[in-house]
Amino acid sequence: MKKQINLQPNHKTKNLGANKKKKKKKNPNREIYTAQIVAKNVSQARKNITDWTLAQKEAERAENPKRVKLAHLYKNILLYGHLTSQINLRKSFTTSADFKIHKGDKADDELTKLLKNSLWFDKVVDYILDSTLYGHTLVEFVWEGKNLTPTIIPYTNVVPAQALFYPDYSEDKSVNYRSASEYGTWLVEFGEYNDLGILNKCVPYVLFKRFATQSWAQLIEIFGIPPRIMKTDTTNIERLNQCVTMMQDMASVPWLILDDSEVIEWGKGIVSDGEIYNTFLSTMKEELSLIIMGASLGQDAKNSNHSKEESSQNLLKGLVKNDKKLVQNQFNSKVIPALERLGVLPVGCELIFAKEVDTAKLWTIVQGTMPNYDFDIEWLNETFGIQVIGKKTTDKDQDPKQNLSLDSFFD
Repeated sequence: MKKQINLQPNHKTKNLGANKKKKKKKNPNREIYTAQIVAKNVSQARKNITDWTLAQKEAERAENPKRVKLAHLYKNILLYGHLTSQINLRKSFTTSADFKIHKGDKADDELTKLLKNSLWFDKVVDYILDSTLYGHTLVEFVWEGKNLTPTIIPYTNVVPAQALFYPDYSEDKSVNYRSASEYGTWLVEFGEYNDLGILNKCVPYVLFKRFATQSWAQLIEIFGIPPRIMKTDTTNIERLNQCVTMMQDMASVPWLILDDSEVIEWGKGIVSDGEIYNTFLSTMKEELSLIIMGASLGQDAKNSNHSKEESSQNLLKGLVKNDKKLVQNQFNSKVIPALERLGVLPVGCELIFAKEVDTAKLWTIVQGTMPNYDFDIEWLNETFGIQVIGKKTTDKDQDPKQNLSLDSFFD
């Protein structure tokens, strides 16, 4: 379990200690944007394609654009389990990747260890990755006691195209955050100003999937258990009441009572056991996987094969490589300068992700060169996860006195 590290000015660790000349007070007299946000109730009404179209128009209009409806729509579709699982899986390759904090040409192991054990570092990396989902993310740093806490300013309250922050998104009162003194130090933004993010591409597929699921559920409700039909003389009230009681007591399935002279006919649609819905839902699921992961990984049991799975893995590796590059660039160009000004990090830090190594290929090379070269035991243990404790002792290396047999003893 990760611990919250006390990364604050004048930390006892010399690598984290700020220059005394640059010592700053925590949360000086400044505007804390997250504290100004007015909480709102969000409608849970069913969303449709029309809502999506209107939300896009509102976010992209030339005058007074707002992302309120689009942000609510994104929050709504993230309730879909498959979408969130794909997002979390893709993020995990970057958030779990090894990295080093360098000062100059050398890695600072102590500083690297402290950042790896801090909660705020993981949050910042996650927020940078969120900028690809939403198109833009605005983060505020606040000192909470001895802990540095990064917080996302809600997407409903930010208009990145015009650099506006709305404390109450239902009103017109706003602040230009890029011209504020807090910008670049307490406020850091990631992403493109006019980008709506890849979640915008996911919206129609999630909505269509919900519609298909609801229709399939109705099919099951209507035709899963055939309705019961009873015919009787409906003019006989006593007999009719008996029939109603009888139908109610049998089971909770659809039923109806007809007069002897009445006939009911069922409209005939496509004769299906639900396969048409299953195919449609699978298509929507695959499209979402393509958007987030670049391919459907291990999800198509019928049509998958080794070569297809391998190519899918290569596509995902390309996306993850871009994610790491994004995090590294944004962290070094925006986050580290901000934390240096806050006195959290010493001047001259740089985050560098470790290069990925094909361990299977590397192990083949190591095996081939082991007879002729010595290797660092610590490197072997760390790289391949094997616990090498030293060179194996052979019979030739043993003390000759220990090799004496009983026969030689009595000779």
